[in-house]
Formats: sequence, structure tokens, C-alpha cells
Amino acid sequence: MNGLYSLSGLPAFLKQYGRGSRPLIVEQWVDGEEVIIASLQWYFAPGREPQRRFMSRQYCDGMIHEGNVIGSRDTDVFPETWSLTLRENVVEQAWEMTKLFVQHVQGTYVGPAGFDFMVVRNGMNGFRVYLLECNARKTAGTYLESVRWQVQTSGRIPAACAAMRNCHPVSARHWREVVTLLQSKDADEFGHLAMNPDTGLGVMVALPRCLRLKQPKCLLIAIAEKIEHAEWFLNAAKKRLERTRLE
Repeated sequence: MNGLYSLSGLPAFLKQYGRGSRPLIVEQWVDGEEVIIASLQWYFAPGREPQRRFMSRQYCDGMIHEGNVIGSRDTDVFPETWSLTLRENVVEQAWEMTKLFVQHVQGTYVGPAGFDFMVVRNGMNGFRVYLLECNARKTAGTYLESVRWQVQTSGRIPAACAAMRNCHPVSARHWREVVTLLQSKDADEFGHLAMNPDTGLGVMVALPRCLRLKQPKCLLIAIAEKIEHAEWFLNAAKKRLERTRLE
């Protein structure tokens, strides 16, 4: 539900979900000129100070999480149309807002802890950060950052960026078939899209077991030297797989 449909949809929503003894959580709808859903992750290691790991921007289809994008710097994940000062302020405030929780659990928890948050921009440099939830576990961003970090530390792309999104291939039902389509130079105008192991540039497939589901899907991960390039690879691969049938 959102601000546009709350009044008209509330009776039907309550009729379907408001029965019985289940709790009903109601949150305020937040409006703004520009809204970004993002996340950050801390890591708690035994006997060490908590470490800032990474920040990511989320791809969402309505309220459904579809994927993430991570840059070599935290500020990279926010729009380039935002001034660098604005992006730096947003990043620092988001990290600072989670410190109270971090200090509270330090010494009692080991592992990653991710925080989802929303940034609402108003005006040229005005913004507000809303913390949404804490996920005390590995998240989708954890795996994406692992791939990005491995490519970067190998020296193949010194400042690597990574983008990941769900894909629903129209015909591929095995990871080898996905790779075959990504390697094709003649399938469409995009050319070879599969990751080049020597350069680290391109697209790889993850969660291939989900290709066996009744509604097959997988994850696509794209690596490049800039976020816009990683997103180009990702979108091109997604379009190809979702419209091209294997011969």
C-alpha cells in the first residue's frame, strides 16, 4: 500500500490480512522528490572493533527486492546528479545512525549485520535518512560484494563496481545454457557479454539451481570499472536471456 492507494485499498487490505491474532505493522508512507532504497553492512569479528564493509543501492520492483549495485566507494551508489557533498553527507549519516545498534551488540554477536535504509531527497541539498530494518545475517549484498572484492583485489579491475539482479530466462534451464547465450556474439546488438576471466569484465550467473523452478530464474552479476558500465552489461544480459530462445 502507498500514499496513492491507502484510502481506497485499506478496507480490502484489512479484510484479507487483518483477521485473527496476527500482528499488523503499519508504517508511515514517506514522500519525497527522489527516493533511494539502500543498505550498508557491518562485520563483527571476535576481539576486534566492528568494521564497515560496504554500502549498496537496491533495485526494487514496487516493494520487491530485485538486486543490488555496489561501487568501489560508498558514494558511487547514489546518483551522479547528486553533488559529491550531498552523497558524502548521506553516506556518513547512514553509517552514524547505525552506530547505536553496533555499540549495543558489540561483543555479543559475530558475523555480518546489514541495515536497510531509505534516503529521501528534497531540494538541492536537503535529504533525510530513514532506517528500515536490520538483517543480522549474510544478505544478497554480501555475495555481490564478495565477487566485486575478489575481482578488485586480483588487480584485474583496480576500482571494480558490481551490479546484480534477478533474471527470468525464456528458455535456458542450466547454467551452461545461460553462459552460452551470454557468450553469443550474434544473438543481438550487445555482442559478447559473458565475464572474461582474464579481465574480470562482464556478466556471470549465480543461483543456477533456481533455473529448475516452475518459474525459472537466476541471478546475474555484472562487473565493470564504473557503475553505469556494470548496469549496461547487466541490463543487456537480462534483455537477451529474457527474450532469446536457445536454438
